[in-house]
Amino acid sequence: CQSLTVISVNNSPAAIAHLLRETSTSHLILHPAYSKLAGEGLALLESGTCTTVPIADPEVYGSQARKMNLLSTWTPALAWEEEAGTFAFIVHSSGS
Repeated sequence: CQSLTVISVNNSPAAIAHLLRETSTSHLILHPAYSKLAGEGLALLESGTCTTVPIADPEVYGSQARKMNLLSTWTPALAWEEEAGTFAFIVHSSGS
């Protein structure tokens, strides 16, 4: 089982590493502005245990995309029954 974790940028590199390790996170989605912070946290982990994935550009989810109805043409790759047991989505925001 793989997991995907979204972590608040208010965490320290040590806290990020701890959360990634404890949740066995395999992928970390981040905005490029937080690459340095994520890199510092990942440096505290065993190499290769977590992959960073840049967040989608505004062209994918922004107001122009909504006007073009691009979001309504997306077809899921898996049916709910196929997808239900595959990935976990964990949201953590420190102090809130």
